[in-house]
Amino acid sequence: MMNALILSDSNDFKATLKEKLTNYHTLISEYENKEISFLAVDLTGFAQVDFKSWKSAKEHTVDFLFDKLKTFLPVIKSQEWGSIVVLLPDSENIFLSIAVSAAEGMLKSIACELAPENIILNVLKIKGSDPKKSAELAKFFSDSRAYLTAQVLCADLTRLPDKLNIQTVSNPVALVTGSGQGIGLAISRELSNLGYRVCANDIKFSDEVLSEIEEKNWFNAYGDISIKENTDKIIRNICNRYGRLDVLVANAAYMNMTPFADVNKKDFEKHLSVNVEGHLNILQQAVELMKKQRYGRIILFSSMFGVEGWKNASAYSATKRAMIGTCKALSKKLEKYNISVCAIAPGIIDTPQLQADADDLGVTREEMIKIYEKDIPLGRAGKPEDVAYLAGFLAGENALALSGSVIQTNGGESRSSF
Repeated sequence: MMNALILSDSNDFKATLKEKLTNYHTLISEYENKEISFLAVDLTGFAQVDFKSWKSAKEHTVDFLFDKLKTFLPVIKSQEWGSIVVLLPDSENIFLSIAVSAAEGMLKSIACELAPENIILNVLKIKGSDPKKSAELAKFFSDSRAYLTAQVLCADLTRLPDKLNIQTVSNPVALVTGSGQGIGLAISRELSNLGYRVCANDIKFSDEVLSEIEEKNWFNAYGDISIKENTDKIIRNICNRYGRLDVLVANAAYMNMTPFADVNKKDFEKHLSVNVEGHLNILQQAVELMKKQRYGRIILFSSMFGVEGWKNASAYSATKRAMIGTCKALSKKLEKYNISVCAIAPGIIDTPQLQADADDLGVTREEMIKIYEKDIPLGRAGKPEDVAYLAGFLAGENALALSGSVIQTNGGESRSSF
């Protein structure tokens, strides 16, 4: 079993995190030259301090983190695996805000250095005071299963109601588009294992997947979402069968890599009709259902291509950037209904879709993965299950704190050499 060190002034934070960290045998309150695999640093209490100078704010955040990391990193590096999560305060104090920004930049850079040594480091900037919820978020973002490192995310705990404004649902309903293979299928399995009644959508299902749908009693929501009549039918059938929709995972996508000079309007429009318009048609109806329930979780899929742009992928990048815009716009409008809207932007994930990248470079899919892995700090391509683990979290109670976020499951990669 591994040891964990928690640095926090909050006893509630330490107690909750200790309860959540079931894989750790010992939680050390004071360093005693013991082996440490996990370090949590909670500086959110400084949000209550009215700093009068940059020097003072810097000493309590940047300097403190610098000294602690210098002390503990050699110890963590000596382990086979390590994780660090840092919680910073979201404050209107100008000096603290500047100091926190400096800390974010330092930590993001350190995370990229640590990833090749199998150590993940993620940062959460916390607004509001709820040590127990902060600890729950810290636990998730310390977990390597989500393929996350070098993330700097804002979590607004003031959005979380004291009690969820929803009647207890024994098996909430989730619609996953593009669930016939890859990431969508992995998410369907993850949500099913978590107790969701899964509605699986795609334009084609293999015999194997059809057998799984039947075996697990998923609802077969077959149909091409680029056709509005199909999306109307899908939502209508879900309403008739279950009477509600709690989670929408907008994952389906069409992709064709072509230099912009060679892109024809028909293919460009096909990208838009599936990746954007199809999901907007579903969203319009899903949002109305969720507003009536006063509860919902919407998970949109962007891509590293949408965050960074990508050679020979102007149409696909346009649609995936549009999903980021959709996330930002909808999250602001739906927060009051207890509906979260988050976007996942995967990096290089080992799915059949990588064949389009391979074809573009004229190599095999296996060769494509090896080429990409050279640029991934964690040293490996992601798996569909990595993304599914994040989606399962974003389908849950605490997602509202992260509403509007774009979370990159990319192993720490932030740019492309292509």
